[in-house]
Amino acid sequence: MTIQKGLIDIIILRFNTPEYDVGCVKAIIENTKYLGYQITLFDNYIPRFPLSEIWNILIENSLGEYICLLNNDTKPAEGWLTKLVEIFEKEQGVGVVGPSTNQCRSPQKVKTPFDSYAIVDFEQTYCKIFQLSGFCILFPKVVWSRVGGFDEEFGFYAQENEFQHRVQMAGYRTLWRKDAYVWHAGETSIGKEAKEGRFDIAEERKRGNLLYQQALRRDGFGDQD
Repeated sequence: MTIQKGLIDIIILRFNTPEYDVGCVKAIIENTKYLGYQITLFDNYIPRFPLSEIWNILIENSLGEYICLLNNDTKPAEGWLTKLVEIFEKEQGVGVVGPSTNQCRSPQKVKTPFDSYAIVDFEQTYCKIFQLSGFCILFPKVVWSRVGGFDEEFGFYAQENEFQHRVQMAGYRTLWRKDAYVWHAGETSIGKEAKEGRFDIAEERKRGNLLYQQALRRDGFGDQD
């Protein structure tokens, strides 16, 4: 398989919320000036693959030099992708990059987007307490390959945390580009499933966090709050 230099594969999983799928793709098309990208949409509603498993399959078969995992309930702002990929040219030793947003469980949540170039090194700033939120992360496929991909023991939570931990352990930086912005609705698909009694958000989150803590202890780090 020949990787296409400069190509960014934006991977989006669909899951029973078509109205968000349409809004996400429309925003990408309208607000992405970076020319070398493609969108990979995968409908996971029927197969219900665990996230790590389907991400690994799609990434393994991607021709992209870079992979962007993007939630379907997002709307990227103008210039988002150019700003994210630009980090790999501006900074040294970068493994994963993420943008600012209105809704997430990490410090990336901001009231208004930043208007000038600014980055935060997550490992240096937050140690292991926070990792970049998984609603939108960009990384080179070669980094994914070098650290062994996503851990398929995880279900629907925290696999991106454990992945970024291994990226950091391999010597790469995980950076937040504060002036890149992606709007995020938050937990739309699983929230819909939870309301209909087909998904336990609290239990899945607890399980994912437990696995992440086990990974940290394995590598000599204590529990993180």
